[in-house]
Amino acid sequence: MTEIRTPSKVSIIIPVYNCEKYIRECVESALAQDYENLEVIVVDDGSTDATPEILKEFGDRICYIQQENQGAAAAFNHGLRLAKGSFVSWLSGDDVFLPDKIRQQISKFQEDPDLAAVYTDYIRIDAEGHELEIVHSHCPPPRQFVREYLTHGFVSAVSLLIRRECIDEVGPFDESLKAYEDYDMLLRLLQHYRLGYIAVPTVKYRWHSANMSHRFRLLQDCRDRIFLKVLRNFSPQEIFGDLLERKDLGDSYEWLALTFARQFTFQAATAAMKKALRERFAVKRAVLLVLFELISIPVVVWVLLTVRRIRGGIKKWWLQKQTIRETREGDRPL
Repeated sequence: MTEIRTPSKVSIIIPVYNCEKYIRECVESALAQDYENLEVIVVDDGSTDATPEILKEFGDRICYIQQENQGAAAAFNHGLRLAKGSFVSWLSGDDVFLPDKIRQQISKFQEDPDLAAVYTDYIRIDAEGHELEIVHSHCPPPRQFVREYLTHGFVSAVSLLIRRECIDEVGPFDESLKAYEDYDMLLRLLQHYRLGYIAVPTVKYRWHSANMSHRFRLLQDCRDRIFLKVLRNFSPQEIFGDLLERKDLGDSYEWLALTFARQFTFQAATAAMKKALRERFAVKRAVLLVLFELISIPVVVWVLLTVRRIRGGIKKWWLQKQTIRETREGDRPL
């Protein structure tokens, strides 16, 4: 990694679309950072409300760009091409940075120069800015990070500060994704780098009716596509890490299929189950692969995972019964 020179330049990139109610507070929070060497780049993704007029009020305090509506990932990538900072941060147009966010994260990079990105806790707020809760994250060991992230998705995009050279290495945001583009980026970073975590909130994440977070079908589809990319591009060691020390590869992919199915990402669950079946004996594999082609994907996944749970329950019951029997025999008088 490139050694950090103090103070390193930071580019805060704000993709925005029709956010007139919140964009002023958002931009002001970026400009109010207690870290001096930064630039604020706002990319207006074709807003049709008063957002452009509000942004023009900031004058040369920000770099303001307008483009036709192409989505948040395309807007961020546009800003990234113009960014001059060694570090970049995503700030959504309805969210708010706390004043010490960037300074704290740069300090973390100085402590550990091998980190690719640093994330933090965040405060969830409502449409009017009232604080609802502090959302705490965590930082698993490197060999557990990918599988825990696939299970829980515990990193907030707006809390991230990313080293620019690492983005250049893994590539920009996937513009074909209309949601979870940050999730995809983070997984690509995890294939090559470590992430750092600061256990304090540095950003306010706004939860309101216009959130992308409420568009379930779109989110489900994008998450499914990302999980399929993981199955294609990640090795078993990168996905499962030290889980392979306790489970064989077939059991590990069964676990992953269950994880995906619980998130209603049935295409990825099916692909993971197929990988599990390839690790089983030939007859079972052939029959079940035919079922995948003939029957509804969610139904087949549900049946197979139900069978897995029943099998595990029977095994647990049998072991308990054997333990009770051995205990009774041990208590008999000689």
